Amino acid sequence: VAKLGNSDFIKVGQKAIAIGNPFGLSHTLTTGVISALNRQIESQRGKALYDLIQTDAAINPGNSGGPLLNSSGEVIGINTAIFSVSGGYLGIGFAIPVNQAKRVATQLITHGRYAKPWLGISGLGLSDDLAELLKLKVKRGVLVAEVVLGSPAFKGGIQGGRTDFIFGNLRLPVGGDVIISINEKEVFNMVELVKEINRHAVGDSVQIKILRNNQPVTLEVVLEEIPT
Repeated sequence: VAKLGNSDFIKVGQKAIAIGNPFGLSHTLTTGVISALNRQIESQRGKALYDLIQTDAAINPGNSGGPLLNSSGEVIGINTAIFSVSGGYLGIGFAIPVNQAKRVATQLITHGRYAKPWLGISGLGLSDDLAELLKLKVKRGVLVAEVVLGSPAFKGGIQGGRTDFIFGNLRLPVGGDVIISINEKEVFNMVELVKEINRHAVGDSVQIKILRNNQPVTLEVVLEEIPT
């Protein structure tokens, strides 16, 4: 049985070993390095995948589900995708970090399914121009446009926009809260916010720091399962 490692300690440049069944060739081993971390791609079904490990170890169709190992033989990722125009190896493969896989596997074993955590807002990452136009004291964060009625954000007291505002080609509800951080981890856009929420589990209580009327406020929000 392969030992599970800790993907939080992965470094760019360290050795990577991929095992799988590319094109039906079972028990194939390829080597390379960790090329990058925290990559985001879109699957063929249009679903965004976050926090991926990028490697140049040869990964091809059939490798999916196989382990990505470090030089000690510890599993650091689960091979899951490639970037290719031909359908074959181009030196850009992606793996799900093993720590993320551990969280999903634990829920599958204990509950028979994976319950994805949910905050329940829509918003837009601040830019210098938008922050200046809205006369905000912060330059970075997520401007909350809408809060889903009955969502964890709604129950926790997060407020959405109240007035329409034209910004470029966008019509934005403004006047709502600006989310600055989650559990003291700064968030600058919706992608980072979703990634941070996904690091937690349903039922977790998170501290969300917001800017309301240009004053910092900290709210406690209990995450719930995303509605199906």
